[in-house]
Amino acid sequence: MRALVSLACLVAALAVLSGCGGGGTDDGGPVVLREPTLFVGDIDGREVLIWRPENATDGNVAPDSVIGGAVNTQLNRPYGVHYDSRGDTLIVGDFNNGAIKFFDGVTALDGDVAPSRTLTGPATLITTDNAYVVFVDPSRDLLYVSHDDGVFVYTGAATINGDV
Repeated sequence: MRALVSLACLVAALAVLSGCGGGGTDDGGPVVLREPTLFVGDIDGREVLIWRPENATDGNVAPDSVIGGAVNTQLNRPYGVHYDSRGDTLIVGDFNNGAIKFFDGVTALDGDVAPSRTLTGPATLITTDNAYVVFVDPSRDLLYVSHDDGVFVYTGAATINGDV
């Protein structure tokens, strides 16, 4: 089920949801930190970079893994990223594809891997250049997707898939 809520309502809801995190920065460099892992959506590189603290060092450090590729992953400007620990799931707002992609078991993934699930299609109302920041409220199993006119809210965040 999908609902349209105002951005003000979403901000108020997020303020109440302590312990939950979202992704995204004002400069278009989406980042989400979920201990112990850092996920960064590289919108120009069309991939998500992953750093794990057990491999952390000082200085210029390459990511421990990269989710991206033209064959299976097919990310096209991964603008918003969010981590849901319930399924070790990385959720990506794929801006130019008009899709939300889910990568279950993400901490074991690397390379050009297909998403476990994809939320896309006319019934979702998510369109190209319209899937921005994503956020999950695990206690209510809700997925929030921001867009130009507000926020879409979808139920069943842990299993949502397809054109719903």
